[in-house]
Amino acid sequence: MRTNQGVFKQMVHKGAGNDIKVVDNKIITCSADQTINVIDLPSFKNLIHVDIKDMAFAIEVANGVIVAATSGGNIVATDVSTG
Repeated sequence: MRTNQGVFKQMVHKGAGNDIKVVDNKIITCSADQTINVIDLPSFKNLIHVDIKDMAFAIEVANGVIVAATSGGNIVATDVSTG
């Protein structure tokens, strides 16, 4: 019988989460707290934490690179494997 209870809950940002993507068993999030996080999907361990010095509003992932659009009008690119 389904209980509709979540299987995972963890605070990964100190501000509002603005975007989330799931790519290659990684959860990638960006936030108003000026950070990007990469979380391993099977273990839910935080793999990468990147301070970007600006609120991130949207992210996209392509060719192993996280690209974030920020509130300051900047584009920030980060390697998924190293941060």
